[in-house]
Amino acid sequence: MRKSLKPIEPNDHSTSRSKASPSHYLMEVAEPVGRPSEPLHLIYGSESPLDGKQVLRQLSFARKYKLPVHNLSFLGSRFDDERNESNDDDSGSRADGKLETKAKDESKSFYRSLAKKLKRISSIQELAFSNMPQIGNHELSLLSPFFHHNDTLRSLDLSGLSLSGEGVSSIRELLKNNRNLEVLSLGGNMCLGDEGVKGLSLAIVSSRGESGMSVKRISGLIKKRKKRRLRVLSLENCGISSSGASSLAE
Repeated sequence: MRKSLKPIEPNDHSTSRSKASPSHYLMEVAEPVGRPSEPLHLIYGSESPLDGKQVLRQLSFARKYKLPVHNLSFLGSRFDDERNESNDDDSGSRADGKLETKAKDESKSFYRSLAKKLKRISSIQELAFSNMPQIGNHELSLLSPFFHHNDTLRSLDLSGLSLSGEGVSSIRELLKNNRNLEVLSLGGNMCLGDEGVKGLSLAIVSSRGESGMSVKRISGLIKKRKKRRLRVLSLENCGISSSGASSLAE
């Protein structure tokens, strides 16, 4: 008997909704009610910590029953295993240290597993990790296997993370291989800086990139790129100097 995904609203005590803090929808395996006529939009907010394993099970279920997932968004979300990292104990016991290490390992395992799941979903068009400062360069690099092979994403939101210029290498993998991306949001990554902007520009204008090019030279080449669909590149509050910004705008 075929099964489908059934959306379940949060508990009654978390009924407040806003764009900044969207409702957290859970999915469970239910009795068949027919396949949904609309693509799935899996959007997780900040109301309560998420179970990373449950998220992965939802993606596996969608793929197994060929349910198209167009949008996967984590907006201000935290995972169960990440809560332990923020619990400070004055005793500084060895047990607490082990718990923190375990939590970090589980978090890394989630991002690796998520990359594998996403590689198998050919319908994904929107992906967002927004307002999640616990995600830095390393966490993003664990998603590189997905970025390296994807050519279906049209929108990628990585705003409000903890990325620096070094973390741009993962995004460059996506830009090199995906010419359908239309919106890339990186606002609020204060350490991105001119180095990050230069790295992004290199990926936009060339599939190979040349590290010796200046930001001004790269910005000139961007104007000549006609095949790429990228039309929105959000870089507000990214620590870009006035010199770098003016050169990029030329």
